[in-house]
Order: sequence, then C-alpha cells, then structure tokens
Amino acid sequence: MTERELWGYFGKRVRVTCTTGEVVEGIAAYFTKAIDNEPEVASIGIPQSYGGIIDITADEIKSIEVLAGN
Repeated sequence: MTERELWGYFGKRVRVTCTTGEVVEGIAAYFTKAIDNEPEVASIGIPQSYGGIIDITADEIKSIEVLAGN
C-alpha cells in the first residue's frame, strides 16, 4: 500500500485486515508520513475504546475496507 493510498483512508471509518490476520476497526484518526515515522513507513492510527491507539504501518496492511457511514 502506498503512502498516498493510505492517506485516502484518513478520517474514515475503516476495517483493516493486517498481514498477521488481526482485524482492527475504527476511525483512521491519525496519519503519519513515512518521512516522519521510524522506520520510514507511512502509518495510520486507530483509537480504541480502552483509550489506546493502534498504529498500523502500510507494510502491515493486507487490506482496508471503508465501512458505512462515511
């Protein structure tokens, strides 16, 4: 997934399937450009109900689906 593609999901309610098989749902509330991230891979952050944020890098993403309501 390219940085530009990942940016397109910013602010949307998504379901992310990771390469590990884990599925994460929520609003893609944060976006970090590759140049601003360590390692240099773009990522999105999805806040969770327990107060934490799951940060998922582009290379960890198998697929993303935009959920209804966007």
